[in-house]
Amino acid sequence: MKKFTTFASIIFLCANIIFFFSQVKKSKKNGEPEACSADNSLKSPNNILSYISSKNAAPSCKTCLTSVKKLIEKDKSKILGEATANMILIPAKEYLIGSQRDLGESDEYPLHKVQLDAFYLDKYEVNAAAYLKFVEASGAGYPEWIKPNGIFNIDTGNDNYYKRLSHILKSPQYPIIGITWKNANDYCQWANKRLPTEAEWEAAAKANTQTIYSFADKNEPAEDYAWFKLNSNNMPGIIGQKKSNAFGLYDMHGNVWEWVNDFYDKKAYESPITVNPQGPDYGRDHIIRGGSWDSDINSCRSANRARYSKTSDDIGFRCALSETKIRNEIKSKFY
Repeated sequence: MKKFTTFASIIFLCANIIFFFSQVKKSKKNGEPEACSADNSLKSPNNILSYISSKNAAPSCKTCLTSVKKLIEKDKSKILGEATANMILIPAKEYLIGSQRDLGESDEYPLHKVQLDAFYLDKYEVNAAAYLKFVEASGAGYPEWIKPNGIFNIDTGNDNYYKRLSHILKSPQYPIIGITWKNANDYCQWANKRLPTEAEWEAAAKANTQTIYSFADKNEPAEDYAWFKLNSNNMPGIIGQKKSNAFGLYDMHGNVWEWVNDFYDKKAYESPITVNPQGPDYGRDHIIRGGSWDSDINSCRSANRARYSKTSDDIGFRCALSETKIRNEIKSKFY
């Protein structure tokens, strides 16, 4: 993340410091009251900013302070925009997750309220090209289709599981596949993000609806919103080509299952924890959500819960970012 001391910020602040001392020197020379007088100990930008922000500062200092504050707010907005590019802000509020007993599976019961803090969620599933930049930078996290000496390696392995998809595996148009939960988690941390919790994912997928699918009350076919078994041609689809949900999130139904942060617990939705639930502390499998290109449409329901522990050609992910966390990080760069 960029700090306050960017080149433009340095130039601007230095100009204000020069103006500050020139005014002091000029007022002393003319025998006038100092326009922005200060002790000689004020040698650092932070001390000067503290002085011109104080009650003892001369009225003319307000001009400098106003200019600096405007610059800071502009830089903060720019950094926030860069940190949350292609992400959607999901507002802090109470959401309904789970299913009614006559609609879903037993591990989706009961339909219940959760209170979530505001968070950002990737608008799109992480694509293969973006993920491979992480692999190149870290020297780790290889998808199993390029894992050195791996049996599924599309160039050197003896298992053909991924070879039929070799034309899309590195493309920025298609989601990354063949990665473990740990790979997904490591990527998100590398990107200064995290995996969404299961509650966050479902709240975002439903987008304030309580229908089986986020689009079910629009009388439009599932094919308009999801890549699934009926229309996928037996492979992942192009990211973002289908319609988004009401929050502006794409491929929350189908295309690839998505890893979330939580371990699987059949009775997780019976938990008394209703404020930012994180799921169980341990488990064997992690949750995957959303269904995939290889799923029937029922598996792509907003509330459907599934679990897995290995890799697959139909599991990917997207990242989340806590709104409070990013704002605090940005604030710490300036103050």
